[in-house]
Amino acid sequence: MVLVVSVDLLFLLNFLVDLVWLAVTARAAGLKAGRWRMTGAAMLGALLAVWAAFPGGRWLRSPPGAALGTCLVLAAAFAPCAVRQAWRALWSFLLSGAAIAGTVILIQLRLPGIGLYMPSTVAGGLVLAGLALGGAGVRYLWESLRERSQLKQGIWSLRILIEGQSVSLPALVDTGNHLRDPLTSMPVAVVEAAALGQVLPPAVTRAVAMGWEGLERLPGDWAARCRLVPFRAVGRPEGMLLAFLPDDLSVQPPGGGQWQTVPGLVGLSTASLHPEAVYRALLPLQLAPSEKESRE
Repeated sequence: MVLVVSVDLLFLLNFLVDLVWLAVTARAAGLKAGRWRMTGAAMLGALLAVWAAFPGGRWLRSPPGAALGTCLVLAAAFAPCAVRQAWRALWSFLLSGAAIAGTVILIQLRLPGIGLYMPSTVAGGLVLAGLALGGAGVRYLWESLRERSQLKQGIWSLRILIEGQSVSLPALVDTGNHLRDPLTSMPVAVVEAAALGQVLPPAVTRAVAMGWEGLERLPGDWAARCRLVPFRAVGRPEGMLLAFLPDDLSVQPPGGGQWQTVPGLVGLSTASLHPEAVYRALLPLQLAPSEKESRE
């Protein structure tokens, strides 16, 4: 028996499915990837699928081969990324693949005359598991997308002006942020120091993790506009947050609207505020004017 493989059709089907598959994975895992990287990763997956159809690539159909192919495709699309993001991408990829496989099987059972494509990187055992995981996978993806959509709908924009240079960052209104400058009682917006690395002087960047010692080493003009603000976080001992007075601080409500200047300090955090960088600043309620005020 001679097996005839239409290479061009096999490549095209794999490419289209892998492209959609990777797009769903990126959305569910909260990862960002350029169009060219996604396209290249989908092409890699399609090439591996074509290779697996020939005797020389039969090992790609085995569980170790399928695992290697999956890791290669994900790395091509999303690497480098944090370990937590890599795990989210892997689980999103597997669950969405199981959902696709289960859906295809259900359609073929209903309409046996239709020959639908099955993602080649899903091994035979996973296809059967896809029948059970299909519903769970779809629900997981739906809940993940809905959660991220709801979060993004509440994201403000924060614009910080420093010595003629401005930076705009996504910011979340944090009702638990009650930080105030002990001297002026001005509210403090917590911002990732890494997000301001290009506009902050190197001396300020170095002083973020040094406390009083770092404050004493700042040049005269920056020493006058910086101060240490005591803070307390869940699971952490009390500490001191280096904060500075920007040349201008303004906010924009979710969905756009007018920018409004607000009085406040910028506190610099050495840690990332969200694992997928959905927001990079935390605003206290005092720095988030109401929607009516924003329109006015």
